[in-house]
Amino acid sequence: MQKQRLNQLTFTRFLVILFVVFYHGAGGVYYDLLNFFPMRDLVHAAPSGVVYLYALSGFVMSLAYFRPQQKFSFQEYWKARFIRLYPLYLFAFLALCAYYADSVARIKLLKTLTNFLAIQAWFPGYAQAFNYPSWSVSVEFFFYLIFPLFAWWAARQSSRKIIWASVLFWACSQFIHNALWVLYFPAQERVLLYNPLFHLSSFLLGAAAGVWFLREGKTEKSNSWLMAFNALLIFLYIIYSPKVANIPSGIQTLMGVLAPFMTVAILMLAKDSTRLSSALSHPGLIALGEISYAFYIFHIPAKLWYELLLTQTGAAYLFNYTYVPLLLLFSFFAYYIIDLPLRKFLQPLMKRVNLLLFLVDFILFPAALYLSFRWRFSMDKEFASYQPMMILMFWSSLLIQTPLSALLGGFDLNSKMLLRATTSAVTLAALISGALVCAGYRLAWFVNFPRSVLLLNVILFLALSLLARRILQKFAA
Repeated sequence: MQKQRLNQLTFTRFLVILFVVFYHGAGGVYYDLLNFFPMRDLVHAAPSGVVYLYALSGFVMSLAYFRPQQKFSFQEYWKARFIRLYPLYLFAFLALCAYYADSVARIKLLKTLTNFLAIQAWFPGYAQAFNYPSWSVSVEFFFYLIFPLFAWWAARQSSRKIIWASVLFWACSQFIHNALWVLYFPAQERVLLYNPLFHLSSFLLGAAAGVWFLREGKTEKSNSWLMAFNALLIFLYIIYSPKVANIPSGIQTLMGVLAPFMTVAILMLAKDSTRLSSALSHPGLIALGEISYAFYIFHIPAKLWYELLLTQTGAAYLFNYTYVPLLLLFSFFAYYIIDLPLRKFLQPLMKRVNLLLFLVDFILFPAALYLSFRWRFSMDKEFASYQPMMILMFWSSLLIQTPLSALLGGFDLNSKMLLRATTSAVTLAALISGALVCAGYRLAWFVNFPRSVLLLNVILFLALSLLARRILQKFAA
């Protein structure tokens, strides 16, 4: 029964994301079909749709993970969330890096790293770098960090208190944001638009609605009139708010001014059992909802690469007609051929990954790399000249050594072969990284090739990582 109700909501996610894609200028002739009142106004109000997605995310998270009687495993929870969002996010990020290959090496390491780690929304200057719609994924990861705390608190509260607390938090968030908007927009535009704290109220409203639904909502009948009236209120606000002075509209609605109404819409649709729900539960519409994340996360990388291909072949005029259908086909491919098989592959693999050990390695490698170069080149000017090589070694380790360690068992604290697996992964990754550095030197990326630093770095990192594993194994025992 719960699955059927979730099916009713699945397609709505795709519909909202489709409007966002059109809002980002990728609709072509398909947007032209909607370029009339009131559909044009709905497309222009697509930022409000992101609020709906946040509220829906909170609602679904409660349905999936709010289990007060069951033991909550933070490691398993984070692994599941990682597998669900990050692989396609990483593919889209790498697609943008490949597109900007001629300049990506000159981009600040912090800008690249924040986008790689999906924390760019916390850095105003970097929130729109690379795959600019992915800032919302960064916000989602923050929600995932918050949710276990919300679930722990909600399990000890009445439904009434949870609802009122979430509404009060939303009201305070709106007051603070709109006050800051009046004072600092557009000077602080990126802070006001992308900071995850300003979006948290939308997620918490959805999460609170999910808790109420699990506890009490299933037994209550749906109210079709209330659902229709609520939808009408949202529609009227979106259409007419730009015409009223001093009322949040347009991009400002991204902060969640409509979140309570959208949460009610989600709740009513989840409870609905009319023909509307039956129609939305059609397998074809559900499939579109399933591919919606791929449709969203790839719509900018695919747009740039496709435009480049058409321009080089002299067929740029085809873009407006073919991009949306091709993006749909690509999204189906990404979801069913890449994402789902990759999840099945990663699920058993992630069971052997200790997240604490993963974080320790993530800290130790850049520390060992920095110390190795500092030890070898104490002069600031000489040290600075080798930063391009340090960046290459950092990324090669991150993208090669990390998966090697996971595959070989280097993150499995329960394995008797942990130290041997770590040694093998580090050594193999060092050889590959060394080959890449050598190739970079041959291509004149670097002015020199200090082989001693490569050896010093691998010895230092291997010693530190083996020591960390012995200590963690001792404490785990």
